[in-house]
Amino acid sequence: MDAPASRYPYSADGRIAVPADSGLAGPALLALAFAAAVTSRIELASGVLLLSEHNPVLVAKQAATLDVLSAGRFSLGVGGGRGGRRPGAPRRSRR
Repeated sequence: MDAPASRYPYSADGRIAVPADSGLAGPALLALAFAAAVTSRIELASGVLLLSEHNPVLVAKQAATLDVLSAGRFSLGVGGGRGGRRPGAPRRSRR
């Protein structure tokens, strides 16, 4: 992926936390693409994909492609993360 032309609004430095060369949004979408190719009736869903840990444009493109290839059988579950924790930031201890 090329360097973005605009600033990423959800980080202090304006850069997305996911490397540009990370590829698919996790192995789940790759596995679902395989399932879509070899089935014709089952519904396909991602569960909850933490969008803040992925490039949202890349996820949208992959999800749309998967939905078309599966003839509308794909549902994307999206989550925002856990309490505003930034990727790479240390976890707070639980009490």
